[in-house]
Amino acid sequence: MIKRVVDWREVWTLGDAEGLVMVAGDDEGPCLGVWPHPDYARAFEPSGTDAEPERIPLSAWLNRITPKLLAAGTRLAVFPLETGHAVVVGADRFRDDLLAYKALYY
Repeated sequence: MIKRVVDWREVWTLGDAEGLVMVAGDDEGPCLGVWPHPDYARAFEPSGTDAEPERIPLSAWLNRITPKLLAAGTRLAVFPLETGHAVVVGADRFRDDLLAYKALYY
């Protein structure tokens, strides 16, 4: 996930008319789902919603979205699958992993 996001310089999530769509997370509550490609987000799309994959350039993710997620305490469901399985991490961990990979390879 980290490699693809940095290589392609984009994060995909689901959005609707009201903004970004939260997905089921874990016992601590819903999370923001993130994927490396729109096809994965589209495959996960919750039934009965009008959510569509939304592209967020990596620079916007790091500079605009991450600070908002951190301020709100929003956690991320990284690459959630149709089965509901995902790796749940804090926005700071996701940011740090992206920056570490970027520093190593770019």
